[in-house]
Formats: sequence, structure tokens, C-alpha cells
Amino acid sequence: MSDAERMVLEFHRKYGFAIDDTSLTFNQLRADLIMEEAEEARDAILSADRAAIAKELADLEVVTHGAAITHGIDLDLALYLVHQSNMTKSHDQMRADGKLLKGPRYRAPNMEPALQAPRHWALSECICLRGRHGGIAVVNRECQDHGVSGRWPLVGGES
Repeated sequence: MSDAERMVLEFHRKYGFAIDDTSLTFNQLRADLIMEEAEEARDAILSADRAAIAKELADLEVVTHGAAITHGIDLDLALYLVHQSNMTKSHDQMRADGKLLKGPRYRAPNMEPALQAPRHWALSECICLRGRHGGIAVVNRECQDHGVSGRWPLVGGES
């Protein structure tokens, strides 16, 4: 599980959001959130405000990871599989706006391996806020009881 997935799970746990609800109502909410954040990211990019771009792209990643977790998708692996597929596109097949097209050598990704993520992985992972580093609270990739020391700084986090 990636750090991004752990942070999204921490957010879901803290606020009591469903992790494995794939009902039509919840899927509609997730789809709406993705569209809302994508529009905000688009606006930020067009404004050329780098801080806003960073914030809105991160928000988009949060809702995207939330949807992936809900549907049992390993998003990091999915990204890798799509990257491998993208690398088979032809550089001489381009749309007028610059988008690279598939071309004759294109191979579609087999997404099946990315669909093997455990649906209830959230129940077996540990996320905790411990320790201080330079006065900034940090979130460990797993709690220190599990012997993992990788850290992400948190602004305004609790130790």
C-alpha cells in the first residue's frame, strides 16, 4: 500500500467515511467529487498559480485514491500498467492539439493485476501520528511498533 493510500484511509477512518461501499449512491458521490476536483484543478492550471495547482492536483489524487480503494484497485500498479501501455504509442501519431494517439503498435494494458487489491486492506493497516522531527509532526508509513521509519511531514498535525 502506498503512502497516498494510507493517508486517504486515515482520512476515511477519522471522519467515518465508508471504505467499501460500492452502491450506486456512493459511486455517484465519488464520481461527482472527482469531477469537482478535476474542474478545480483545471481552473488552477489555467490560473498558473503553482500553489493552487499543487493543492488542487493533490485534492484530485485524494478523491481518485478514495475511489480506487473503494473498488479494490491498486492504483499504483494501475498507473504502472497504463504507463507500459502508453510507451507503445507511436510518436508520429498525434492529434492537432498535441495529444499522442495510439497508433498501430499500441498495446492496451491488462488491468487485471491491479484489480487484486484486498477489498478490506484498511482493516489490517496501521496509521499513527507519532514523534516530532524539526518541530513538524510526522505520519509514519506504519506505526513505529511495526519498525517502519518512512515519514511524510504534516502541517498542523498532532504528535
